[in-house]
Amino acid sequence: MDNYHTPWDGRFYFSVDDELIFAEPYRQNFLQSVRNFSGQQLADIIIHPGSGSENFLGNYLLRSAYHESVHAGQFISYLREIGVERPFIWD
Repeated sequence: MDNYHTPWDGRFYFSVDDELIFAEPYRQNFLQSVRNFSGQQLADIIIHPGSGSENFLGNYLLRSAYHESVHAGQFISYLREIGVERPFIWD
């Protein structure tokens, strides 16, 4: 992933709303990509993430979602520690 450049490079943070608006097209693009994979593709495609490890695409997507949920939990705990009202995101 040495050649990957995030769209956020050089972008300044202004507000959560601004970030959500900026991120929305990338989110929709990612979700559409996931929807387009067949069950067979999720089971058969082996990908090579930046770490060089090999895994099935479906496993990689599940691990990515889990990884992001861990960060969401960390952020919620930081908000709790400083006494900020936080959203209830777990059902």
